Amino acid sequence: MTKPIARRTDIVIKELRDEVIIYDLMENEAFCLNETSAMVWNLCNGRRTAEEIGIEINRILKKTVTEDFVRLALYQLEEKNLLEGEYSTKSNFAGLSRREVIRRAGVAASIALPIISSVVAPSALMAQSGGVAVLGACASTPDCQPGLTCKSCSGGCPNVPACCVNTDLAARAPGSTAGNPACVSNQAQCDTLASQHCCSGLATAAPFPGCVVGFGLPQECICN
Repeated sequence: MTKPIARRTDIVIKELRDEVIIYDLMENEAFCLNETSAMVWNLCNGRRTAEEIGIEINRILKKTVTEDFVRLALYQLEEKNLLEGEYSTKSNFAGLSRREVIRRAGVAASIALPIISSVVAPSALMAQSGGVAVLGACASTPDCQPGLTCKSCSGGCPNVPACCVNTDLAARAPGSTAGNPACVSNQAQCDTLASQHCCSGLATAAPFPGCVVGFGLPQECICN
């Protein structure tokens, strides 16, 4: 596979100001993606090559990154099992040490190199934080921070309990459609559905071919 796809199943995503935390529900591991590695991950939609991802980052940030810069991010994403399928970057850095890989990727970079680091999983964070934050894995409601409820999700996601903000019997995980119908005409309608159905209480309305005017509505509402 030459066009990488970001893994979106069996994970919980928490977006912070300059980084993204991804919790692997299958392995009970959590990873912190810095701003540039998160950007590469979000651009892995199965329609872009590494070169095209670099071009898009250049366009967005108006900074110069090389294809090796992108491949460094992909190399780490692959190591952490955050890509779908058989995409492999190992051959691009064959015979090089990690330090040499980083040096090669950073020669022409004018922004921070993509870094992915392991962090303490939510179950171990409970004692330190006074409870698991929204979207964190939990065993029961007392595990969660005040105001959150521990529940299993629906909408095609794994039956793994997480701390959610709403009061539905089952909440929808990130990437799931929000409510039924899933199609909306504007972000305000999507926000309403999100507050009722999404585990995080937030969702994004985006153009979607399946939402046809006359048969449905023009945007799809997806839980964040």
